[in-house]
Order: sequence, then C-alpha cells, then structure tokens
Amino acid sequence: MKGFRFVKNPSFEKELLRSLALGKILEEYAKAGAEVYRNGVPVNEGDLAASVFGDVALTEDGFVGRIGATDWKAALVEFGTSLRSPDGSLRRAIESIGLTVEETSR
Repeated sequence: MKGFRFVKNPSFEKELLRSLALGKILEEYAKAGAEVYRNGVPVNEGDLAASVFGDVALTEDGFVGRIGATDWKAALVEFGTSLRSPDGSLRRAIESIGLTVEETSR
C-alpha cells in the first residue's frame, strides 16, 4: 500500500499571518476586546473611554491585533498611582477575548 508523507511548508506560517482572512478575524477580536475595555474604564470626562481603540496592523511579520487607549490617563488607571490602586481594565479586556497577559521582568 502506498502512503503519503507530510512535508512542512516553511513559508506557510508567514503566508497565514499575512492573510486577509486572519486580519479580519483579529480585527473582530480586537474590536470586541476594545468594547470590553471601553466599558470597564472609570468615566470622569470620558476622555479615556473615547480614546480606546481596537484594530489590526500589518507588520513585517504579519497582522497583529491591538487594543489600547491614546489618552494620557490610560497608564495611570491601568497600573495605578500612589493615590489610586491599579484598575486592570485593559488586562480584563485582553483576557475576555481568550488571551493572557504575561508579566515580564525588567
């Protein structure tokens, strides 16, 4: 009986990461995560919530999903200050779409 052998295509992963289909899927996840983030941040004037984004970017390595905020208060809210405990709303948003956040040491 004749068989077949699987031969790995070294360019497959790179092609997959640059495919428009993957870009669209990542965009859906990023937008869903951004909505969770937007709804989870404390609201004063609303500048922080209004600055929340979820999008995709095509990099040299392929599409990447991004969730973040452009308001200067985002880091203060997420990581806390001497007067305020960390909020963790960005972490919750990332975890809500099935991803994990890994702590790094510097």
